[in-house]
Amino acid sequence: MSEKILFIGLLLVLGCGKTDNSNPGVLAKINEEAITLKEFEREFESLPPQYKEIFKDDKVGFLDELIKRKLLVQEARSHGIRKSDEDEMVQELLRSVVDTIKIGEDELKEFYEQHKSEMQERTLGQVRPMLEPFLLQQKQQDAITKFIDDLQKRATITKNDKWIKEQTALIKNPLDEAFESGKVTVVDFGASNCLPCIQMKPIFADLEKEYEDKANILLLEISDHRSLARKYQITLIPTQIFFDVQGNEVYRHTGFMSKEEIVNILKEIGVK
Repeated sequence: MSEKILFIGLLLVLGCGKTDNSNPGVLAKINEEAITLKEFEREFESLPPQYKEIFKDDKVGFLDELIKRKLLVQEARSHGIRKSDEDEMVQELLRSVVDTIKIGEDELKEFYEQHKSEMQERTLGQVRPMLEPFLLQQKQQDAITKFIDDLQKRATITKNDKWIKEQTALIKNPLDEAFESGKVTVVDFGASNCLPCIQMKPIFADLEKEYEDKANILLLEISDHRSLARKYQITLIPTQIFFDVQGNEVYRHTGFMSKEEIVNILKEIGVK
């Protein structure tokens, strides 16, 4: 699998679908087209080093990527796209999805106003050259996500549940361990070179002490938890996600979040 197709998929996850353990050599079927264990291993070994590092502890996530790719190739064929390179087929299909997308002036102004505190007193005119391509990329990614979600809803997808459970059991991550505690969990995905992320650190340190017996307060560096960032579709940092006691996402926020705002959300979901 080439880098071209992976760039659209690293932060997307398809649902589990139905399970089928009848053939241990088949990991999934997508509209009766199989992904075998041999194909999976071949594709994984052909990954560029940086992507192999991302998926080395997330084989289930990589299977999801292969399923998505199968769906896109099948859809490209249904649109009459025929090329010797399947990645080129997918690229042509996705170009047709995003080609007409533009960023309106109102969208630009709205985003600027929402994130004005992070603009370091620069005017809209000054940040426009950076904001426009950024927002366009986000809007295109959203369109691709919806397109793939729609494909998934129409498709018949089955997975080898036994293999998935075996792979999942091999890896423990901070969120899985937090969910086992039976407490509400708040996680902040950030990076050490991100100013608002740095501003979140003392806030989460305070919250961790204050809510020690009431909630799990986690501050995660995305470079250390790439599979989790991909699983929860983290496209902007910092991003805060609130989970209930069952581990279900109940609220999400992107950007700097004050301690007062976090405390208020915790109260709303039952943590006093």
